[in-house]
Amino acid sequence: MFFFVGLARAATLSTPAIADTTMFSEDPDLSNGAGPVIHAGTNSNGDVRRAMLRFDLSGIPAGAVVTDVTVRLVVDQAGGPGLPTDLSLHPVVRGWDQAGSSTGSGSGAPAQLGDATWGWAVWATEPWTTPGGDMGPASATTSVAGVGPYEWSGPGLVADLQAVVDGGPNHGWLLRVDDELTTQSAKRFPSSEAALDAPLLEVTYTPGPLGLTPPGPGVAGVDNTVVASAAAPGGNVVLVAGGAAGAVPVPGCPGVTLGVANPQILGVVAADPSGDATFVRLVPAALSGASVLLQAVQPSTCAASPVVITQLQ
Repeated sequence: MFFFVGLARAATLSTPAIADTTMFSEDPDLSNGAGPVIHAGTNSNGDVRRAMLRFDLSGIPAGAVVTDVTVRLVVDQAGGPGLPTDLSLHPVVRGWDQAGSSTGSGSGAPAQLGDATWGWAVWATEPWTTPGGDMGPASATTSVAGVGPYEWSGPGLVADLQAVVDGGPNHGWLLRVDDELTTQSAKRFPSSEAALDAPLLEVTYTPGPLGLTPPGPGVAGVDNTVVASAAAPGGNVVLVAGGAAGAVPVPGCPGVTLGVANPQILGVVAADPSGDATFVRLVPAALSGASVLLQAVQPSTCAASPVVITQLQ
């Protein structure tokens, strides 16, 4: 086995929130999991609102290196005078969920089974260790004033998502104002249920190399199965074969070469949601005893696998 020479091309994932809610400090049994808005900040009565958001990251293949992350939110209502207020995203460190509670106001609605609230990560079976949400230090901070679009980005968010891509849990982020003692700082944002301006996550990443299994059972004259892994889900993966090593440029992928001379395409398969592309091909009986070189490439990301060399029985 040897490796191709070259680097994959950077790719971008844009995905809306798949879960979001608001927690209300004045009542541990209020939520807004299915409501059209989320809130963060302190109202005129001194009651604190914290929002939580979680995004679908399944479109990022295993082994990818995250290079840039931006969370985009839109303020559609700002409390009080609308003075600039620092709002931070904190990684949530335990599982939570949203259910059917819904209100368009800033007062919350009675929690339903499964909602996250100020007192419960999952109402009413799994309490937070710390009321108001179990979270880590701030990963990104933005000054928010009046109505309009805002962005959170930076190395803290990159580190949060890289940890998820590397196999950690995806619990999303908690959004809060840094100074929760100052009243009239609450901001309202359209939620994932809103028709317009829902929370959006943009991630730039460089795919890692594809994995590639040797053909099984490795016997000529029968069907053999080869699996390419760590591909971008939904994208086509091309499997090629040849009898000798080479260095063939991949069209549209500068700097990426196949390590197979005169590569013959054995098949094109779309990667499944887990990033696997499975190829099943009949190996001619005449190839018994031959050494075959196999390699996979995903043209949309320019990610390629190592070359796998197999001597067929």
